[in-house]
Amino acid sequence: MFWSPFAAGVPDPPGLLGLMVAAKRLLKDRPSSTLVMDNGEGVSLVVDVDGDDMDSNNSRFAEAANSTTGAFILGLTPVEYWSNASVRATVDECLGAAAQLYDDDDDDDDVYAAGGGLGEGAGVKEKEKEKAAARVKKLEENGLQISNRLLRKHSRWLNPGQHGGKWRKPTVVVDAKELAEAAWRVYQNLVVFQIEGQRVVHQGQELVKVSWGEGLWQTLLDFLGVVCGQFETDREEFRRAILEKIGGNSVQDALLKKALEEVSGSESTTATEAEADGCPVFTASFDVSSGILKTITGHLDFITEEDKRLLADKTVPISLRQSSPWTIDIVLGAGTLVKPLVFPTPVLKEGSKTRIARTSGYIEVIAPAILNPRSAIPASVLDEYIFPTVLQATDPSSESSQLIPVPLNAATVNLDSLPILSLSDASRLSFLGPLASSIYSPRELRVRQAAFEQSLDESSWGSARLTLKESFLTMINIAAGLQVGQSGLFALSPVSGPGSGSSSSDGRHILILVSAIRLDCSAQSGGGIILDAAVLPLTRSLLDNTKKSASSGGGDGGDDDDEEDLQSFLVLLRTLECVDLTVTDAELSLWKSILPSFAERCRTWSHSPSSCEYVTTGGHVPLSLQKGEPVLCTCGTGHFPPNYLSLPLWESAAARHATRVAISAPYCSPTVERVVFDPVLARKIAERGLEEALRKKEERCRCCGKGEEELVEELKAKGGETAGKTAEVLRKCARCLKVRYCSAECQRRDWKTHRTECVESEEHHR
Repeated sequence: MFWSPFAAGVPDPPGLLGLMVAAKRLLKDRPSSTLVMDNGEGVSLVVDVDGDDMDSNNSRFAEAANSTTGAFILGLTPVEYWSNASVRATVDECLGAAAQLYDDDDDDDDVYAAGGGLGEGAGVKEKEKEKAAARVKKLEENGLQISNRLLRKHSRWLNPGQHGGKWRKPTVVVDAKELAEAAWRVYQNLVVFQIEGQRVVHQGQELVKVSWGEGLWQTLLDFLGVVCGQFETDREEFRRAILEKIGGNSVQDALLKKALEEVSGSESTTATEAEADGCPVFTASFDVSSGILKTITGHLDFITEEDKRLLADKTVPISLRQSSPWTIDIVLGAGTLVKPLVFPTPVLKEGSKTRIARTSGYIEVIAPAILNPRSAIPASVLDEYIFPTVLQATDPSSESSQLIPVPLNAATVNLDSLPILSLSDASRLSFLGPLASSIYSPRELRVRQAAFEQSLDESSWGSARLTLKESFLTMINIAAGLQVGQSGLFALSPVSGPGSGSSSSDGRHILILVSAIRLDCSAQSGGGIILDAAVLPLTRSLLDNTKKSASSGGGDGGDDDDEEDLQSFLVLLRTLECVDLTVTDAELSLWKSILPSFAERCRTWSHSPSSCEYVTTGGHVPLSLQKGEPVLCTCGTGHFPPNYLSLPLWESAAARHATRVAISAPYCSPTVERVVFDPVLARKIAERGLEEALRKKEERCRCCGKGEEELVEELKAKGGETAGKTAEVLRKCARCLKVRYCSAECQRRDWKTHRTECVESEEHHR
């Protein structure tokens, strides 16, 4: 469901919240239940927070915490908020938002001039300079407001094979008074403060005077009905607590009681029923003074006699490990038994507590809820949570429903219907440079530049996400031929050294073979590019079979000949322009975690209910992060259109082992941090207007991305002798005479990439 409230003509916050509540009710408990909100400057469940200096005493931290609480009690999961990743490019919106600052000021000048208030001469120019400086200051202080939200209905049903033979929703228990406090605070922030704005202080307590109109009251009833339906709570006590908050009368009491009765009859699993079936039961705890979510307690009963005996054995150690932002695994012994607790909201293992009842046969984990994804500790947990894929039931109402993997924040695409970008004329591909480099946020650019200045190896960057983006940028540049040379053949090769565990003789673990670069102009993606590619993981079993076939000299045909052909295909790749992307172990694991999402978003095939490895091997997506182990299920291998790749032995030998994927760069989400892709250009647009700012194409350093004007300003600030001479700040590579660098240091850092494409210029032979 994609919805723009402005297109719907509903600009008022009660209408926004009302439509959000209605949309939430309309969403079925299906893997496809997604709500995309493009709400401009309207109300949102999530806020635009920078996060560099967030702490619990910061007002913006409180704003983020309130927004997180609001999403939780409505039963919506803002996936892009937690992942800080989107397939949606924001370059055009950045340019448009910066240009809007200029256009708004320009319109004001036109109105003023029409009234005879604007003269000519030096005074006018000074006024224009002042207004330009004011626009730049506003831009730097507030950033660019780009508001697109992707939310999913939280419908992570529990596997019937593990819990009593039925599909069950996780049961969440909440204290009625705490829930009423949280709901009222969220409603105040999203509606009352937006509409009324009449804050008064009485006896040291901030109050809001509310004029209960019909629309405002109905919005509250609908909101409370949805909230109360999410949890197991005392509805009578909840109703009384809400009435105390609003100072309600008997008529309002009757209406509220009726609204809550409508949700009380809905089918749900009680905590007692869930515990009897061995299902985890969760208890949410809110701060009684602020209404902010604090902790989630996961309670898990051990049902089978074997599990009970293992838990009762006091010599068996019990530990916790965090396998995802949503999941904390309870590990007994050295992995003898692993019980995953999948929480209803992202949590932290760090700071969590456990209650272990060996005799009674249960374990409880009290975990602090993540409130702001940009705080230091949560950011480290969420760093590798980019394009997640989860197993969900196709139809939870049926006990025979099939589990299928569902990508949470990668829009589904029909690759064959997307236009292919022509790479024959490089002059028409200039837009790809800003588009590709916009995957970095200003914060990430600072970290990246600091790493370059300190000459840090990528393994020391401290962020697998950032090194992953480096690889994406290299792939796009080389696949499109943006610099010198062009190739669509890539291999992920871990850094060599002790313990690298290479699964092949040349260290290549995963082959990515790009067939085409396609333009994605869908509404959910907002414009961007997709690498239409085949991915071929070089697993240990695949290579072992290939080597055995080669050493035995083949057989009478059949599978042995197929494996021998694959060996020939791999040997052939060594003679072609295959670019080795050197990756760290952490980055390789990250690649494996996002590949299922890229495969699922474009699949034209169905998963086998009986043989899909995602289900039969324990429900893990991807199958494994270990080196040499399978990553993707085999349901999608070999499904390619005719003439997909023009490579010898591709169709006869390699295609049957590969899976088609739609690779999109992970752009930062504007719901988490500022996404101005080029702060210098944004300032120029706000100061001069879009047309004037883009009139002259500015040369940039290939490594750090700094443009001529930015480098000149830095020199001026340092008092350099070459200040103002752009010819001195960017110099061409002496060999190819095409790529430019701002310093010898930048050229040295970029050489491992540039050397694959650097071709001696013909100018040297004239």
